[in-house]
Amino acid sequence: MPDMRRRWFITLVLGIGALAFLSLSVSPVIMALLDRSGSTPIEPVANEQIQEQIDGYQAVLEREPENQIALQNLAQLWLQLGDLEAAAAPLTTLVELNPEQQDWAVLLAQIKIETGAPAEGATILAGLYAADPDNFSLLETLVNAEAAAGNTDAALARLADRDDFDSTLLRAQILTRATEYVAAIAVYDTLLEQNPSDYRVMVGKGIALSSGGNTQAALNMFAAAADAAPAELQPQIRDIAAIYTSEPTPAASDAPVEDLGAEDEPAASNTTPAPEPTAAVE
Repeated sequence: MPDMRRRWFITLVLGIGALAFLSLSVSPVIMALLDRSGSTPIEPVANEQIQEQIDGYQAVLEREPENQIALQNLAQLWLQLGDLEAAAAPLTTLVELNPEQQDWAVLLAQIKIETGAPAEGATILAGLYAADPDNFSLLETLVNAEAAAGNTDAALARLADRDDFDSTLLRAQILTRATEYVAAIAVYDTLLEQNPSDYRVMVGKGIALSSGGNTQAALNMFAAAADAAPAELQPQIRDIAAIYTSEPTPAASDAPVEDLGAEDEPAASNTTPAPEPTAAVE
C-alpha cells in the first residue's frame, strides 16, 4: 500500500479523537485523491516522545493486560507513528473486551483492509452487518471490503435485493472496481435518468469511463459533476478527475454537451484500470 494512502488513513483516524473511534466508510476514490496531497512527516523529536509514551503504556499493559485506557492510547499512538499493524494489536484486544462496541470493530476491519488482509476485514464486517442489517454505512464498507478481497460476486449478491438509489449507486461502484465498465456505465446511466443532476453519479460514471479508456468523455462527465456539486466539493471533484485522467478538468460550460452521453463505450477490456475506482464523493 502506498505510504501516502496509509498516511491519509491515519490522518483520518487521528482526526476522530483520542479515545472515541467512530465508524469509517473509507472511499478508495478519496484515498486516491489524498494519496497525491502529501502529508507533513512527524518531526524526530516528536517521534521520540511518542515512542516514550508507547513504552510507558506497554509497561502498564504488562501489569494490566486489559487496561482499556492504556489500550486505547496505545492504539492512538501507533497510528500517529503510522504503524497500522502495531495499532491493530491493542485494538483487537479492545474489540474482544467490548464486543458491543461496533465502532472499534469497524476500525479494526478497516485496518485489516488497509494492511492487505481484506478478507479478514470483510469477515469482521459481515458479523457486524448481520447484527445491524439496516446500517447502510456498514453495508457499504462491507461490500467494498468483499470486492477488495476479490469476492465481487458476494458483494453484488448483498445488493441484489436492494433497489433504492444509494444501493444501486453502490452496485455501479462495485462493478467499476471489478472492471465491468460497460455494466457499470449502464447502471450509472439508469441513475442519471432518475436524477440527472446527481454529481455523485457523474463522478462514478467519469471514473468508469476513464478506467475503460474513454478519457475525453470522462473529462466531460467530471466537468458536469463539478458544475452540479456544491461549491465546496468542486475542487475535490476536479482533483479526482486529474487522478483518473491526468488532465485538468474543463469547466462544464466548456464541455461539448453531446459528449456527456455520447462517448460512453469504454475501450478494449485489456485497458489497465485506474486505481481502486469504487466510490464517489459523499
